Amino acid sequence: MIHTTPESPTQVGNDCTIGHQVHLEGCLVEDGCLVGNGAIVLHRVIVRSGGMVGANAVVLDGTEVPSFEDFREVISSCLLYTSPSPRDSCASRMPSS
Repeated sequence: MIHTTPESPTQVGNDCTIGHQVHLEGCLVEDGCLVGNGAIVLHRVIVRSGGMVGANAVVLDGTEVPSFEDFREVISSCLLYTSPSPRDSCASRMPSS
């Protein structure tokens, strides 16, 4: 899915691979990039030439993914602290064994 507005265009360069169910929202994906299945790339993100966004990653507003870097690990660490799993709150109510 590609969302774009006059104020926030979405641009995809040459020779990119964009996986299934990817959401691109007002971002720039330069030449030769790979965006894995289910990834969400938000406003003002720049994925530099040859950069890779891992499957199911969420690249937050204003992030720059460097050339030939894999974004998968960085966002996983961020999400751990900003969006705890609903299972985390359930686990704290479970009796210990």
